[in-house]
Amino acid sequence: MEIIIDKVIKVKDFLSNPECTKYLEYIRSQSFVPTEVVVDKPQLVVPMARREYKTNLYILKDKVVDYGTMYATPGFKGTMHHPEVVLQEVWENWGDDGHTDYKLIGYKFIK
Repeated sequence: MEIIIDKVIKVKDFLSNPECTKYLEYIRSQSFVPTEVVVDKPQLVVPMARREYKTNLYILKDKVVDYGTMYATPGFKGTMHHPEVVLQEVWENWGDDGHTDYKLIGYKFIK
């Protein structure tokens, strides 16, 4: 699978591809997605979270490569000298009339 930076991959397409789903293993960071809930009795409201995943992919000479490829490159001095590629969830607000209703629409690789 060719990894294209900043291209959104739809959830269905992403989750049906084993080459993609292997990147959902290591959460690098997460933040809360704005959530609007109507509560009519005491209950626990669990907010949704947007996640960013560590991929162990890097940019080397304008190409996306894994750590093994980087390590085998002559003159390799560590990953700190190359931009890291992370996988980010893409959320979109489907709310109307000023209400929020965020939905996960896909994933994208970013550097």
